[in-house]
Amino acid sequence: MENPFDNQDEHDRYLRKNLALSRAFEIDKQDKQKSKTPSSVIAPVMQDCHKCKENKLCTSFMIMQTITLDGSASVSKERVYFCLDCSPDKKKKDKQMSKKQINALLRGAKKGRL
Repeated sequence: MENPFDNQDEHDRYLRKNLALSRAFEIDKQDKQKSKTPSSVIAPVMQDCHKCKENKLCTSFMIMQTITLDGSASVSKERVYFCLDCSPDKKKKDKQMSKKQINALLRGAKKGRL
């Protein structure tokens, strides 16, 4: 059986192919890093507000929209722009416990249920 690396042309061809693939992989990797921007960095743009219909600095939001025609319904996601005055409130992540919840938690801890 013949060794494939005895033939120098075959070896050079595989070497060129391997180098081209590695360059393409590196270019693709760099493009992906450039295209990813965190959502907190997105700057407001001059657009017509979806709610008040005025041309102001707006940020984009994704909303679900349902349309019903002739007994069929279609659901779609749309990108809409809201100005800073009309933008929906952010959901609070840090929820404060009420006094009643704290007492219930302490009672459970006293009885060993924690």
